Amino acid sequence: WYKSQGKVIAYSLTLLPIETISTFNLDLNNQDKFLEFLEKELYKIASNILVELKYSTSGNFISKAYPISSEDQFHLIQETIYHDSEFPIVSNKHYLPIKSSSIKIHPQK
Repeated sequence: WYKSQGKVIAYSLTLLPIETISTFNLDLNNQDKFLEFLEKELYKIASNILVELKYSTSGNFISKAYPISSEDQFHLIQETIYHDSEFPIVSNKHYLPIKSSSIKIHPQK
C-alpha cells in the first residue's frame, strides 16, 4: 500500500513464483531482506523487463478493505521481470487512480 497523509492512494501486487523463492534462496520471514530483494536486487539481476501500461476497472475490487478511489478507473502498470529465462521471476501490478495520478516516461541511455 502507498499512503499519503494517512490515506491509501495506490498499491502494488507482486506475484512471485515458488521457483523464484527457491532459486534466490529467499527467506520470507525476513521482511527487510525480502523487501530489499523486491525493491532493489531484483532489478539488478533482471535480464529483461516488460512494462505494460494498461487501463483497469478492478483496482477497488482487488483492494476492497482499502479502496483507493471513489472512481473505478485506474492506471495499471504491469512489470514482468525475467532473469535469463523465458519464464518470469516476478510480476508486479501497480494500480494508480486515474484522477489523482499521471504517468511520465523519461528514457535514458
